[in-house]
Amino acid sequence: MAATEARRLPQSQTCLIAISCSGSVPAAELAALRDQGAGIFELRLDLGELRTAEEAADAAASFADYPLIVTCRSEREGGRPRTEEERSAMLRACLPHAQAIDIELSSPKLLAAIKPHCDDDGPDLIISGHYFEHMPGLEQLLGCADAAAGVGADIIKVAAVTRNAADTSVLEQLLQAQLDQGRRMAVMGMGEDDEAARSRAVLAKAGSCFVFASHGTHASAPGQPNLAWLAEQLA
Repeated sequence: MAATEARRLPQSQTCLIAISCSGSVPAAELAALRDQGAGIFELRLDLGELRTAEEAADAAASFADYPLIVTCRSEREGGRPRTEEERSAMLRACLPHAQAIDIELSSPKLLAAIKPHCDDDGPDLIISGHYFEHMPGLEQLLGCADAAAGVGADIIKVAAVTRNAADTSVLEQLLQAQLDQGRRMAVMGMGEDDEAARSRAVLAKAGSCFVFASHGTHASAPGQPNLAWLAEQLA
């Protein structure tokens, strides 16, 4: 799927499974992942060995036939140390190849630099919030979602630690509140406990537009279930 043919992520009645990658992926491997259930790929510019805007663009181009999210996380949200200027240059270089750009709500300068490129015929803008240490209260999460919507998110993404069914229920309530407002949202649990993986299946069935799974070396956060398992849960 060339970016010039579809500059937005596909909208599906069912949740799409996303796979994170840290660089270029051979076409045969991408096809195999698609056949196993992957519906979206994410290029994490902050996780691999990519150093320059040119390298980032070349890596993004390797996903030409598949829907692609491009992300370059800040250091405080799990990425490698890079200046705002470096992150902006890498993301802008990937724009012709991306169906979505993901920027965390906590990076307002980067968001301001990239958002104009996502207007009109540009890719979807995903604005994300991450809670790596705990599950916030529902009101705080609703505030995060409203803030993301208020600065122009096409898709709101929230990930938070889920240690038990009550934590997952908070995320379900958050998701339903956004769906009730007609917003597109991706929401998922994180953590080392089994509940994090279970939450992704639960939230996928509840209306999250995509959730991440892992496959081999392709993983970007704790709690991502195996692609084969998640695909079976959503079949």
